Amino acid sequence: MRLLVALSVAQALLLILFGVRLFALDARLHEFTNSTAAMQVEAAHAAKAPRVSAAIPQGGLSVDEIRQVIREELAASGERQPQPSYQASVSAPPVQSNPPPSADTEMLAKQLGQDLDYLVSKGSISEAEMSEFQQRMARLPPEQRAQMRRKLTKAISSGDVEGRL
Repeated sequence: MRLLVALSVAQALLLILFGVRLFALDARLHEFTNSTAAMQVEAAHAAKAPRVSAAIPQGGLSVDEIRQVIREELAASGERQPQPSYQASVSAPPVQSNPPPSADTEMLAKQLGQDLDYLVSKGSISEAEMSEFQQRMARLPPEQRAQMRRKLTKAISSGDVEGRL
């Protein structure tokens, strides 16, 4: 009777050992299958990728060499930047660099300044309010827009207004 119990225990241990080995073998087979599939996908992508005709030197390329390659590629593809026309009309008046602010832009700048003061007193700005403020600010001339953006950035940076640009 003791012999049968000992044989049953030995048989159970061997079955457990066999199950563990089978599980490990299944995991390795699964790993191998996935790696083979990944290699096949990589090979398919590599076959579709364009081949580079020039080898890159060991040390890499310098900035000047990269610029030269870009120039060559642009010239080869026919993509050239439009050449500026130097034929200026003699009768054309010179363009003012800073046109005088109109009454509308002065009023808009004043309103935006008041809105910014209100936001500072309120202490926060929602994303919708920020979006609307930036859209209205975009209608200002570049110099006034930059000045208003500095004021807004300063208010947010100093913690007077909680919000994100």
